[in-house]
Amino acid sequence: MHNSKILVGNSGDKVFLQGNKVIKEAGHYPEKFKQQMEFLMCCDHPNFIDVKPLSETSYEMKRFPTWYDKILQQPITNSLDQLENLISIIGKFDAVSCWGFVHGDLTVSNILHDKDFLFIDPRGTEEQNYYDYGKLMQSFVMEYESHIYNNLNAKYSKFCREAEKIMYEWCDEYQLKFFLAVHLLGAVPFFELNERYELAGSFLKKGHELFDELEIKYTK
Repeated sequence: MHNSKILVGNSGDKVFLQGNKVIKEAGHYPEKFKQQMEFLMCCDHPNFIDVKPLSETSYEMKRFPTWYDKILQQPITNSLDQLENLISIIGKFDAVSCWGFVHGDLTVSNILHDKDFLFIDPRGTEEQNYYDYGKLMQSFVMEYESHIYNNLNAKYSKFCREAEKIMYEWCDEYQLKFFLAVHLLGAVPFFELNERYELAGSFLKKGHELFDELEIKYTK
């Protein structure tokens, strides 16, 4: 694929940027990639990206701006208004697919935004909406995108602090913290596998702190 900008994701998936389209190819986990592609092909929810399969392990989709980039560029009040709309969308998820009915990995890095939100890279987990709210909290509480993009940005930090407040105002605090802790602890082996040991340590520490705060018994 000549004349393309190539990006490599955390899972080793290759992303080729070609003009107004994006081509994605499976990396280290081809079976998970196939599951993701099938979810998107079967899903009829308007906020999930449409994909065109190119092979068993690659697909094409239209290129849209990322919400992360918009957060860095637009006034924070705009981003917070969009967040309230996003919370409402997740709360009414009815994505139809044989793989489940929530996104399953809804960090800011997996959200595009044009006229409305578009979600990419789903896991299609059969869970309740707080599973996705917990993933959003991972982005806000840990400023996750600052780490994976290696871009410590003061505006994004301010947005994350305000976004965390809104999440607690709109949603049940106990469930938010519980699912956030589950996601943080679940991400630790992945970060260790990718030799992001400092990030693994901070996620482990915060996950244990949340379980202690919620008085959940566990084995370290």
